[in-house]
Amino acid sequence: MSLTLDTLHDDVPDPLRHEIAAFLETAEGNPCPAESWLRRMQHWWTTNPALDAHPLRGWLQRDDHQRVIGFMAAIPSWSSWQGRRIPMICPASWRVAQEHRGTSVQMLLKLRELKRTVGMVDSTPGPIVRPLLEKIGFSSLEAGIGHVFVTGRLLGPLAAMLGGIRGGYPPLQPQRRLVFDVAEVAAIERPFMRSARVEKWIDLDYLRWTQDAPCLRPRFIGVVDQQGTLSSYLMLQEHELKGHPAWLAVDWFTTSEDMNEVLAALGQICFQPSLLTDERRFIEIMALGPTSAWHKAPALVRVKRPSKLYFSLPPSLENAERRSVLLDGDYGM
Repeated sequence: MSLTLDTLHDDVPDPLRHEIAAFLETAEGNPCPAESWLRRMQHWWTTNPALDAHPLRGWLQRDDHQRVIGFMAAIPSWSSWQGRRIPMICPASWRVAQEHRGTSVQMLLKLRELKRTVGMVDSTPGPIVRPLLEKIGFSSLEAGIGHVFVTGRLLGPLAAMLGGIRGGYPPLQPQRRLVFDVAEVAAIERPFMRSARVEKWIDLDYLRWTQDAPCLRPRFIGVVDQQGTLSSYLMLQEHELKGHPAWLAVDWFTTSEDMNEVLAALGQICFQPSLLTDERRFIEIMALGPTSAWHKAPALVRVKRPSKLYFSLPPSLENAERRSVLLDGDYGM
């Protein structure tokens, strides 16, 4: 049997997107209707503000009857390093028809070749894919710490235990206020937290795009000054914790030297969960990698959680420090 592997570049035409969606609808692993896949491709390849970061859009495998038997998306993104933007690729939705699994090595070799020139982050690899990524040199974050915070009426009785009437949360500084939609943000103080590490490049286009992610739909909580300049934010996703409705913080960011502003925003939500209209009992924040940023926060409990995040930095940055959050790679995309 003769198989072909096509590289997808730049604008992927609609007929081809429909062909890919029809394949993904029936492929193993997280099945979704074709319409859902088309919305996701629109998000990856049309509205994505980082399309200029890299021309690659993925790979498509066909059999000798020209039927699609394999696919992997490539979602371009921007990261920051030393105050400037650097391109990244997020591999996503790697699927190969069951009867052709042995041929998936073709796409794996493409990834190995690509990692020599550009950084990559895969935050949703399945159990079959993870050892393959390790074989070609991807690094992994094996575990994280879930910091669980109590909200609403449950917080009152615990406040004294957690640090007095404010429960250990610092107040929001004067001239600062919370906003709950990226549309209320006029500018961002700077597009990174620390210049001396690799981390996501944060600008208004990225925040608008993420807020509209079709599979994520996060709640945005931003801290702005009187001019609407953003200095910190949290992004929360609907979650469940031991059967109780909760929020999961998939991303957080601050330009402050310490965590006080992020903690102040979190405290406002914990004490007034109705600010998010959908009241939930807990908020969990996952700390990934060797970070102690959340260890002094007034969490009720801290739980070790598995992580699926795999990444590769180009040779010129292979020893650089990297900041990781849940909303890395293709998570929620």
